[in-house]
Amino acid sequence: MAWISVHDHVDGKKLRRLSKMLDCSKAEALGILNFLWFWGLNNADENGRIEDADRGDIAEVFFGKTDIPPEKVVAALFSSGWLDDVGGIIYLHDWSEWQEQWYKFRRKRDYDARRKRDERARNRKDPQEGQPPQQTPPEPKAEGEPAGGDPCPPAEDGTPEGQQPAKRKKPKRETVRMAEFVHLTEVEYQKLCTEYGKQAADLMVKELDLYKGSKGKAYKDDYRAILSWVVDRVEKKYPGVIVRPPSTEGNPFKEYEGGDT
Repeated sequence: MAWISVHDHVDGKKLRRLSKMLDCSKAEALGILNFLWFWGLNNADENGRIEDADRGDIAEVFFGKTDIPPEKVVAALFSSGWLDDVGGIIYLHDWSEWQEQWYKFRRKRDYDARRKRDERARNRKDPQEGQPPQQTPPEPKAEGEPAGGDPCPPAEDGTPEGQQPAKRKKPKRETVRMAEFVHLTEVEYQKLCTEYGKQAADLMVKELDLYKGSKGKAYKDDYRAILSWVVDRVEKKYPGVIVRPPSTEGNPFKEYEGGDT
């Protein structure tokens, strides 16, 4: 049975904007949003991309659910920011953030089902003597995370032989939404401005935002994505826009040129 997550901070300005556009209570607006998300579980991918659907298909979701005309509901959902139209493709706004727990649950459920199936197969008598048993598949990773990984290094903290040391959890990056689909930390954005100039940094954010929005691509780290390919694309697309700071390498007194003697 599928379920959706409804966070407490859904009760904010966007929900108020939706209720005012539809001239209804916030409770009814939240109900409309929930029906949209229920439908999205079976019609959108993990990034919120809705394939082969137009506004008319979405309007059908609300027939019989509210007295408000469905076409008006759909228009208000776009205007209030709950739905996005990116190059003719409709997205559920911030879907991967709102419904992150559902997709984690589904990956774990699928993994457990495969593990149990393979375990039952191993417990059955193998008709072919000497055939090695099937191995349990690796636990699924989130989209954008590599399937494999480097083995853990030998423990140097007294961990008994044969046991892997506990992995330290990396601190969560506190990011800020720089564009619809791009999140950076303040430090990362300032680094881009320092290294390439503010105008170029803003173009890099825009370029990555358009790419992710149109392709439905998700990155674990948008800053690394910018450094890996967006810088080169902006430099080719907008010649001369990147302004790098002058280098003083080879002349330690370069910064004093032109000063008083």
